[in-house]
Amino acid sequence: MDKNTLSLRDKETMPVSSRPKFRETKSPYLMWEAAEFEHREKTKDWYWVVWILGISGAIASYMTGNYTFGTLLIIMTISVTILGSRRPEMTQVKMDEKSLIVNDKIYLYSKMESFNINREDYKLIIKRDSNVMPVLVVPLNPNIKAESLISFLSNFIKEDPELAEPFFEVLSEKLGL
Repeated sequence: MDKNTLSLRDKETMPVSSRPKFRETKSPYLMWEAAEFEHREKTKDWYWVVWILGISGAIASYMTGNYTFGTLLIIMTISVTILGSRRPEMTQVKMDEKSLIVNDKIYLYSKMESFNINREDYKLIIKRDSNVMPVLVVPLNPNIKAESLISFLSNFIKEDPELAEPFFEVLSEKLGL
């Protein structure tokens, strides 16, 4: 967890003195639930292609004496298979006057630089002041009005129409992961 992210704990186990004070006084301005990603059912052919490519690459690597890369390809093939078979979880999002809360992780507006809304894919893209995860992509519920979200967030951070999703996130979406 990076230094700009706080975690909420269960209120029963958290001492009163260490509870985040701004969460106790105000209810969220906006709340929604959305799927973590768009799930696409994979066919058996999809898994066959992944494994044929992974094993072929590993065999070619072993034949050329590159054992480390061959082993890495096998590990990546297993990872892609696992990622491809998982179902999306529901993401709970809350916004108030100080922070954005995504699945109990608090992202303070003071640590954010800019935002953009991808209206085609229903995603909120936020550029943060962080080296670990500089771009945060939050799924939007199609029932959320983009204009109200823009007017609310504009009070705290600037809108950047040029801000886009990270390349690897777009690639994994195209591959159906």
